[in-house]
Parts: sequence; C-alpha cells; structure tokens
Amino acid sequence: NPTACLYFAVDHDERLWGYAEHYEREKTVAENAELIKNLDPSFDGLTYIDPSCFAKTQHTGARISSIADEYRENGIHCLSPYSSDGKMREGLGINLVKKRFTQNSVFLHAGCVNSIREILALKWRRLKSGNENQSDPEVPIDRNNHTTDCLRYACAVRPPASAKPKEKQWEEYIRERSREIRG
Repeated sequence: NPTACLYFAVDHDERLWGYAEHYEREKTVAENAELIKNLDPSFDGLTYIDPSCFAKTQHTGARISSIADEYRENGIHCLSPYSSDGKMREGLGINLVKKRFTQNSVFLHAGCVNSIREILALKWRRLKSGNENQSDPEVPIDRNNHTTDCLRYACAVRPPASAKPKEKQWEEYIRERSREIRG
C-alpha cells in the first residue's frame, strides 16, 4: 500500500483546494515524513491521518508504538479526523465528499495525478441479489482509495475558512504555491 498525503488550503468561502500530493510506495515512515515535510516546507496547518494508524502495532525492541507515534517522532504531528471513539460511518464521509463536489467547493490541482486517478477509478460494491434495499448505504470497494480517504478526511474535519483576500489574490497564491512546489 502506498502512503498518500494531500495538501489542502481553505479559502474564505470554505472551499477546499487540493494543491499538492505525496504518493509513495515501499518507504519507511521516516522516509515518507521527510518527503512530506520537503514537499511544502512552509506548510503550517494540521495533519490528519487514517485512524488505524493510531493502533499500537509497531514493535521496536521492547517498545510498542503506533504509526502516528513514528510520524510524530519524525516531525509530523498527526490528528485523527474522527471523534475520540474513532467511529464515523464511511458513508457519511463519502456523502460529505459528494456534497462538496456537487457544490463546487472542492478542487484538485492537475498535478495531483494519483488523487484524480483514484477518484475516477473508484468502484462501488454491488449489493447482493435480493438485497437492493434503497436504504442500504453505498460502499466503495476498499482498493486503490488512499488519496480518496485523504479527501474524505479533509471534508470530514471542516477546516476553518481563511480571511477573505483582496481580489484575485487567492487564485494567484494557489498558482504561485503550485509552481514553487513543482519546481
């Protein structure tokens, strides 16, 4: 499984702007953390991570830790996008993403190629024959959905809007940051 990290900015109208992504396979937490920090060194926002990363499943000698602990030790302090009980129906998060797309309040930069690819390739589980109850939730197939999970977390946390910029300032900022990040 790859490690995926999306960078979002929030404008004064609470629109989410995905402006960069990290998507790497077969890297350690330390390697991913360094790449993530270097992708946008001026990033000073919040980092949300899959809630499963808080499980104490990593063994280093006698020490037991979580993936979130390892990221913290490597300079990235992660938060869970969900409440303290760790529960959020996947369908609720998907509905939040759908709502943002239909309201034109989430955008991805063309350079976020893995995010765009995963969104376009998202497939839904078929309900079992005879179980086509209209109230049954639609559930995506749990495959190639790493960036779509990031998008779901970004929509779930409802980040605060920024101060309203002067005319055209926001669009120019996004273009400038995208150029800087991509070199």
